[in-house]
Amino acid sequence: MSSSSSSGDVGTSTLTTRRHFWISDSSSNNCMQCAEPFSLLRRRHHCRLCGRLLCGDCTPLHLLIPSDSLLSCGANSRDNAAAPQRTCSNCARFLQPLQADLRGLLSKANSETLVERDNAKRYMNLPYSFSLEQEIVKATYSLLNFTHSNAIEGQDRIPRELLRNCKGIAFLTVAKVGFALTGKMGTGLVMSRLDDGTWSAPSGIFLSGIGWGLQAGGELTDVMIVLTSKTAVQTFTSRAQFSIGTELAVSIGPLGRSAGTEMTAGEKGTSTAFSYSHSKGLFLGVSLEAAVLSSRPDINLAFYGQDIKPAVLLSGQHERPKAAEPLYRALSEVLTDTEASSSRRSSIGNSKRTIEPITSASLDDAWTVERAERIKASVSAAAQDDDSSSKELTAISQRNDSNSTGSSSPHDRDADDQDATYEEVRF
Repeated sequence: MSSSSSSGDVGTSTLTTRRHFWISDSSSNNCMQCAEPFSLLRRRHHCRLCGRLLCGDCTPLHLLIPSDSLLSCGANSRDNAAAPQRTCSNCARFLQPLQADLRGLLSKANSETLVERDNAKRYMNLPYSFSLEQEIVKATYSLLNFTHSNAIEGQDRIPRELLRNCKGIAFLTVAKVGFALTGKMGTGLVMSRLDDGTWSAPSGIFLSGIGWGLQAGGELTDVMIVLTSKTAVQTFTSRAQFSIGTELAVSIGPLGRSAGTEMTAGEKGTSTAFSYSHSKGLFLGVSLEAAVLSSRPDINLAFYGQDIKPAVLLSGQHERPKAAEPLYRALSEVLTDTEASSSRRSSIGNSKRTIEPITSASLDDAWTVERAERIKASVSAAAQDDDSSSKELTAISQRNDSNSTGSSSPHDRDADDQDATYEEVRF
């Protein structure tokens, strides 16, 4: 084997000088390393580097293999050099020193993820995804649908301040179907908000649950869970399953953009997370529901090229993957829009409206420049409206002065009433 590709140039001289062959399943009834017989509990596996037939105990690791050394197991196999493959303990000795370099060249975390914002599939996320890249695309679509006006869900009603002050955020797409007894299932991802205001690397999650009651139908729901405390984020750091409503209390989130709504909801102290959802389908009835969430170490392994615990990902100890940049940009756009709106409100005085300059240097990325221009245009229009109203009020006052006498009259009191009414409307 020759190391012609870039992935095969990373210290693979030892690998390419070894001759490996794929051994068929019928070649042996025993593990070729420990000699234990295969059975229903002790299944056959192949080392993807040497091709030997081995049991699960003798192939404990999944490691990245250079593409020119990866053995194929047939036309229907998933021969993906970007994903870690099953290897035996003997071959692992040669592969482990190469893993850091191979992750930089091959791992899916370092690839680019394409997100088509204007694509119609933005409104129809699938409930199950087989990779974290697909979960990143789904989460980006869901965030845009929840925080932007669109043709199906309508006007954005999620408080931006709630997103700006949250400690983490989770996205799920859940399918629910049944009659009387229902089942639901979905996948998604979770990210935490770090102390410096940035977002952590994403971690895959899986939801399953059942329901019982007077109910029938089917629906597909996009769910966004805003985690308002570090305790809520920590519930996602374990591989074990946990129950929604026990370990993690979730309630329906407040609506509207005002910070007052957020503070009122926060003072209740009954929930550590708020959920927002968009449903499609037809489902009627009342039921008792139970659901559990668990991490997905399989897609995390395939995405990052190594086995990383959710606690490491959500604590910020692992660098942000390049493949998640579309989601990071969408979050930055939402939060930048919140800060621009707050600046706009503070720059408008009671008697005069002052337009503060908004430049591209104060924005996080280029996608928000057009939004900033729209903000400046709307503020300018509001200022022009105030000037027109002031001129109209001056004309009314001049007419009242020309009709008045030296003493106070009902006309004077009417003019005062008009001034008070105008000031009340303006404020």
